[in-house]
Amino acid sequence: MDIEEIVALSVKHNAGDLHLCSGHYPFWRCNGRLELIEAEGEGVVTGKLCLALAEHSTKSWRAAGRWIFP
Repeated sequence: MDIEEIVALSVKHNAGDLHLCSGHYPFWRCNGRLELIEAEGEGVVTGKLCLALAEHSTKSWRAAGRWIFP
């Protein structure tokens, strides 16, 4: 599952937000509750997140351990 598929699923499930964090599985918030998206391991999510972010954003994300999309 790639980033576009995760985002599309979050829209389909009417998720309020999507949480992607290195070292963790992705989560989304539905009906006020965080739910695990049992998609892929952390390494795959991390790699795909790096592809989705610009280089400067990737550096900021790696330094802070999180990224909030503007």
